[in-house]
Amino acid sequence: MKQLAIHQLAILALSGLMFFLNLGGPELFDEDEPKNAGCGVEMLERGDWIVPVFNGHLRPEKPVFLYWVMILAYNLFGINEFAARAGSAFLAMGTVLMVYHLGRILFDAKTGLWSSIILCSTLMYTALARAATPDATLIFFTTGSMLAFVWGVSKTGLWQGVQKVESSSTYPWKLWVPQGILVYFIMFAAMSCAVLTKGPIGVLLPSCVVGFFVLNCGYHWKCTEGLIEKPQTYLERLLSIVQWYFSPRSLWEATFSLRPFILVLCLSCIALPWYIAVSLRTDGAWLSGFLGTHNVGRFLEPMENHQGPVFYYAITILLGFGPWSLFLIGAIGSFYQQLKSNHEKYHSFMFVASWVSVWFIFFSLAATKLPNYIVPIYPSLALGTGWYLKNALTDMSEKMVWSVRWSPAAYLLLGSTLVIALPVASYFFLPQAMLIGLVGVVPILGGITLLFALNHHQERIFTILATTAVVFTFGMLGIVADVVSKYQNAPSLGKLTWENQIQKLPLATYHYSSPNLVFYSQKPVFHLQTKEAISEYFQQNPQGILVTRDDRLEEIQAFLPEDVEVKDQQKRFLRRHELVVLSKSLTPEMATLPEQSNLK
Repeated sequence: MKQLAIHQLAILALSGLMFFLNLGGPELFDEDEPKNAGCGVEMLERGDWIVPVFNGHLRPEKPVFLYWVMILAYNLFGINEFAARAGSAFLAMGTVLMVYHLGRILFDAKTGLWSSIILCSTLMYTALARAATPDATLIFFTTGSMLAFVWGVSKTGLWQGVQKVESSSTYPWKLWVPQGILVYFIMFAAMSCAVLTKGPIGVLLPSCVVGFFVLNCGYHWKCTEGLIEKPQTYLERLLSIVQWYFSPRSLWEATFSLRPFILVLCLSCIALPWYIAVSLRTDGAWLSGFLGTHNVGRFLEPMENHQGPVFYYAITILLGFGPWSLFLIGAIGSFYQQLKSNHEKYHSFMFVASWVSVWFIFFSLAATKLPNYIVPIYPSLALGTGWYLKNALTDMSEKMVWSVRWSPAAYLLLGSTLVIALPVASYFFLPQAMLIGLVGVVPILGGITLLFALNHHQERIFTILATTAVVFTFGMLGIVADVVSKYQNAPSLGKLTWENQIQKLPLATYHYSSPNLVFYSQKPVFHLQTKEAISEYFQQNPQGILVTRDDRLEEIQAFLPEDVEVKDQQKRFLRRHELVVLSKSLTPEMATLPEQSNLK
C-alpha cells in the first residue's frame, strides 16, 4: 500500500507540473481553441447550458461536455486562457493516473509507473492536455471505460494467467468479461460521458475494443482446446479468423456477454437527454449538422482539406509519440513476438493490441484525418512501451535492447536538427524568437548522458530517458509554444479594440477570419463576404471597425467612407501579407473608459 501511495503521488505531481505549469501563458491557438473557449463564454453569458453557440451562430461541431467543464472553470478562475484549458489539464492528469492502474493490473506496478511517465511526456498527448479542446476529455472517459473493463475482468484471474478452463463445447464467455454488475455501469457511464464529449465514437470504438478483445479470447480458447485444426498457411489462418469473427453465433454470444442493455440504459440516462434537448431547442439543426456533416460526412469525405494516405497515422504517431517513438517501434515488435509465443500474459498483450487496432483501423479508413483523432490510443501505446522498456532494461539482451542502444544517436540527431532548424525557421517567420532553438540542447545533453550510462550505469537509463523526455516536452509545449503564440495577430488585434476603449463598437472582417479575434475582442465579429457588404456595414455602423488584408485595400477603397483610415497595421502570422485595422477617428464619446477586462 505504501508503494501504491508513493507511485500515485509521484504521478500526480509530475503530470500536474507538465500540464499546469504556465498553462495560461500561451495565447489561444487558432482555430479550435478560441472556438471552444468562446463557445463556453457565450453559453455562460447567456446562462444557457444546452445550445452551443460561437460568434452568435450555432456550433454543431462538438457536443456539450467540454463547454460545461469550461463554464465551471470560468466561474472559478475568470474568463482567460488558463480557465479555458484547466479542464483538459485536470482530466489529463486523471488519465495518466488510470494508465498507472491499467499497467499495474495488466502487468505489474513498475510497468504502470513507467507507462504513466511515458504518457505524460509525449508531445501530442501533452499538447492536448494543455489545449482548450475536447480531446483530453474524450481520452479520459475512453480510458476510464477501459480501466473499468480491465478491473472487472481481473476478478477472473485472466490477467494473471491463472484461469482454469475445463474443456467444453460451450464457450466460457463469462471468464473474459467483467464480473459484477457495478463494473458495467461504471464502464458504460464513462462511454456515455464520452458521447457527450465527442459523439458516437465515444461509445462505438470503446465498445468495439472490448468486443474485439472478447472475440479474440474466444478464438484463442478455441485454438488452445484443439477445436479447430491449426492453420498451415497464412491464408488458411486468415480464413479461419474471418469465419470466427463474423460468425453470427460468436458475434451474438460475445455481444450479449457484455450486457448491452446496461449500455442502452446508461446512454438513455446520461447522454440522450441533452441530445433531445438540443434538438428540440434548435429544431433539429444542431443534430443534423453534428451527425450528418461532422460525423458521417467527415468519415466519408475529407473536410477542410484534412486528408492523407492510409499510412497517415503511422507517421503522426511516430512524431506525436516523441521522444519515445524509437522505443514504441521496439515495443510493437516485442508485442508481436509475445502474442505468437502464447506468453503467460497473452491476454494482457491482446487487450492492449485490441485497443490500438480498433482505433487505428477505424481512423485510417476515415476520409478526414487529423493527428488528434488517434491520440485516444496513446494510453495503450504507453502501456506497451512501458512494458517493453521495463523488460528490455532488465535483461539488456541484444534482441530486446536494440532501441535503447540506438537512443543516444537518435537523441543527438533530434537535438542537432532542432538547434539548426528552429532558428532558421524563426529567421523567416519569427525573427525575434531565434533562441527557441535552444530547446534542442535538451536531447543533445540527454544523448550524451545516455551514451555514458550505457557503458557505466545501465541502472540509470530509464531515469535519464524520462528526465530528458519531461524537460524536452515541457520546453516545446510550455516555453516554445508560449513564445510562438505571441506572434499571432488575432489576440493582439482583439486586445487593441479593448485597450483603445472601443470594445462596444461593431467589429467586422473582410477576407480574414480568426476565431481568436472573437474571443479576445469579447464581441461578435461580422464576416463580410463582398465589397458591397462593406459599404452597407459602414452605412449601418458609421463608427464600426474593419480588419482586412493590406493587399485588399485597393479593391475596397471605393466602398469605404472617406473618413475611414488605417488605425493599425501588422504582419500576419506565418503569411506574407499584413493585416490592417480600419475605422474612423475616436470621438470623446467613444473614448469613455470601460470596465477593466479580465482577459490578459
